[in-house]
Amino acid sequence: MRAALAVVLLAVAAAGCRAEPLPEQRPAPADATYTVRGEVSQLPQPESPGHEIFVFHEAVPEFVSREGEEVGMDSMAMGFTVPRDLPLEGIERGDKVEMTFEIRWEAEPTLLVTEIHELPADTELRLGERAQLPVPAVPAPAVEQPELAEPAGEGAEGADGPK
Repeated sequence: MRAALAVVLLAVAAAGCRAEPLPEQRPAPADATYTVRGEVSQLPQPESPGHEIFVFHEAVPEFVSREGEEVGMDSMAMGFTVPRDLPLEGIERGDKVEMTFEIRWEAEPTLLVTEIHELPADTELRLGERAQLPVPAVPAPAVEQPELAEPAGEGAEGADGPK
């Protein structure tokens, strides 16, 4: 019994003393990638396990839903997971940024920032707008025009005056 316990303790100790750390788990492939501009409303909190940045971003007209339909996304504030190795030095609350994020409908993290950089302070953002979806080019239906009848009766006048 003591020998079995000793073997188990040695195995646990060996596993805990790995020479190299376990590699970080890579996220699943992205379903879509978007680049947006926005304003940072909250930076990641060091004690927060999610490590999220909150950005009030412009509308994303080309946004595709889980069902694969282009539905657009209105301008809004959202939280995005930031990998711990993505540098955020110099980015502060209130800064205007451009960022690229990936979306995964069936895996975590759902929204993952892959790039972010600060924009000039005088950059004009279009926040609070609705997504303007492209209007499909559909030809107008043909409409038949009724023929105009000439007025009946005596002394009918044409375009050239009385006859």
